[in-house]
Amino acid sequence: MPSRRDYLASFGGGLGTLGLAGCLDAGPPTQSARETRTPTPPPEPHAFGERAILGSVGVAPQVVQVQESFHRVLNSSWGAVERVEDHWVVFVELAVDTPETASIPVDSIRLVAGDEVFVAQEAFADVPARDVYLDHLISPQLPYDPDSNRTGWVGFVVPSEYSTPDDVTLQIHYGGDVVAWTLPSASAGRLSDPLPTFELVSFDGPETTPTDGTVELKITATNDSAVAGVFRACVNTTGPTGVRRPHRRRVPLDAGAEATTTVELTTSNYTTESETTFECYLRTADVGRSLSISVVD
Repeated sequence: MPSRRDYLASFGGGLGTLGLAGCLDAGPPTQSARETRTPTPPPEPHAFGERAILGSVGVAPQVVQVQESFHRVLNSSWGAVERVEDHWVVFVELAVDTPETASIPVDSIRLVAGDEVFVAQEAFADVPARDVYLDHLISPQLPYDPDSNRTGWVGFVVPSEYSTPDDVTLQIHYGGDVVAWTLPSASAGRLSDPLPTFELVSFDGPETTPTDGTVELKITATNDSAVAGVFRACVNTTGPTGVRRPHRRRVPLDAGAEATTTVELTTSNYTTESETTFECYLRTADVGRSLSISVVD
């Protein structure tokens, strides 16, 4: 397992300028934005979820989710699953209460591990934050925007198998003040794990269906790694009629476990005529598969 300093050394020397989405080193935007010092020693951290005050601004982190992959919105009827290679993505839901004259910049929100700082990102694996579709565990689908919405999420990219100190804190630096919250131990500990890996075992469905029928698609996956994780899948559909939306699935899997999840479709939403077909496309973080289903009476 690489140490924190070995990891930094592997990227070379100089640090770049701190930006909203860019790295603090010379790497691409999807690598971890980080620096090797904490600008101001924070006060005693709050418990995660506790509301804190910075001047006239109230902030409470509500949910944290450490993910190996995430759903992506390509358009209103098409989705995908993405990941940041060799990195965890940490999503934190924030409730921010500010007067109209105040706003907290996104790049003042940070994860701090020892003497290293990970800055909130605006893109993940080249996916803009606005196109990330979060799991249901985090309620607002919009990323935090200091100019328009007061409740939203921020995201951080942290290398997998990261040697963290005992405490990892979420910090906000604003108006000369600093507040901090201790990340829940389960979430902080997850960062030191290797990323789980999955194998798509099968993507099955019927070859035919009547015009007034339903179709059940079955997706079976195995966690072939030594750590628990979440397998994510998205099924997209096309057909002569226009009801199309992504069908997203989230399947927690223990190490070595296998599970099947289903997607049920109503045939008439995709075609109402016999002797036609509609297509189903499966996307995971690693592979894509497709099925063609014929409609017969």
